[in-house]
Amino acid sequence: MISGFALLLTIPLVVIFFSNTTNFNENVVFSQIGKVSSELAENARSIHYLGEPSQKTISIYFPNNIESVNFDSKTITIAYQRQGTYINFTKYVGFDLYGNLTTYAGFHNVKIRAVNTSVEIVDANK
Repeated sequence: MISGFALLLTIPLVVIFFSNTTNFNENVVFSQIGKVSSELAENARSIHYLGEPSQKTISIYFPNNIESVNFDSKTITIAYQRQGTYINFTKYVGFDLYGNLTTYAGFHNVKIRAVNTSVEIVDANK
């Protein structure tokens, strides 16, 4: 009887633990993506302000499931795939930028450089 009662209490606790763990992991990923987009935007603004021939190489960490990083005119958009849906994280920078970044999970060396009145952002290892 006591073991049955203990089992009855344990099952809901295990379910609650796993649901909270999933939420915690997702919050960590969202925080990492927010940090990546902020670092890219902040460094791009700095290089844009300094102008040509300024450039800088930074190291950033991409979590799993990043589908794309797009530089559309004046925005940086990072698309994250979660359970078959996409969540976009967008940062507005206020000037033209372009480039291409690979999206594998892990550390990336990223080169940011001023070109005329815009900023280019590319993988430094290419």
